[in-house]
Amino acid sequence: MLLWGVAAEHRGILITRLMYISLLSHRHLTRHLQVFLKERLLEYDEQEKVYKITPRALQFIQVYNTMAQMLEPIA
Repeated sequence: MLLWGVAAEHRGILITRLMYISLLSHRHLTRHLQVFLKERLLEYDEQEKVYKITPRALQFIQVYNTMAQMLEPIA
């Protein structure tokens, strides 16, 4: 997931790096980034030209991971 890729880069991540790790074309990645920016899951640093994760996105990832663990089959 894209958010995990951005979260792993503490100083922010360039769009080319995001394209590489997500295996998405520039056009498809741009569409996803627009949604993440609109929902305030990512922010774009104009000066450094990088995307950064927001506290809201970190909270989303934490809730997602908790739910995924709850849904794991009991072995």
